[in-house]
Amino acid sequence: FTPLPGTGTYGLMKLRNDLTVDTSFLSGISLSGFSTGLSLPDGSALVGGSFGGYSGAPASFLMRVTPTGSIDPTFNNNFALSGGWSPSISAVAACPTGGFIIGGSFTEIQGLSRPALARISSNGTIDPTFVPPLGMSPYIPPKNITGLPDGRFYVVGTLADASLLWISNLYRFNPDGTLDSTFTSPFDFVQSYTIASNGDLFVAGDHIFETPNTYPNLVRVLPSGAIDPTFAFTLDRTPESLLAD
Repeated sequence: FTPLPGTGTYGLMKLRNDLTVDTSFLSGISLSGFSTGLSLPDGSALVGGSFGGYSGAPASFLMRVTPTGSIDPTFNNNFALSGGWSPSISAVAACPTGGFIIGGSFTEIQGLSRPALARISSNGTIDPTFVPPLGMSPYIPPKNITGLPDGRFYVVGTLADASLLWISNLYRFNPDGTLDSTFTSPFDFVQSYTIASNGDLFVAGDHIFETPNTYPNLVRVLPSGAIDPTFAFTLDRTPESLLAD
């Protein structure tokens, strides 16, 4: 977006609690390929997408912005991606055990083979111990990554060896990047999911390969991926986004 009147802030802005623009955050950021972000506890933020520069400074695909809106020189802001239709970062999540999980349209990152998923340290270096043997397809970029306290994580997308690349399921991965085979997606096409503060997992999706298509489209899921029969909430359309306290 263009500069808001009287602020000089455009592309990325920080709002105060009363929803007024925090003019101390002078990002001046203008990214044609901004697609995801993550607020960090210290007031900084990770910004991901398909961009290639920031206020004249070298930055590509993923960068960290300080609380005042400048690029953080202590973070590796120069990522090299290749593979997929058009290389980009589409999702980022914090790991409770440290660092971040990133997903996107790529098969290589920093010259290392990573099938649309990678783990990076808090300063942006690639974690060499995280090498998904299967990973995700770069043609349906992963989205909605959520880390769990034990290091496992959920992600919506398509597995790298899927025969139907347009199908997006919910998967759970182990901390080392292997697929958690104890979890099965409750739908064959997942739109969104959210995890409540008590750990409950809610998933919205469809059974595309069933005729007629089954409802309720919104379910509460047990740790195994089985639908919790005690939760009943019928909708005639699948929610595109979910948020739970």
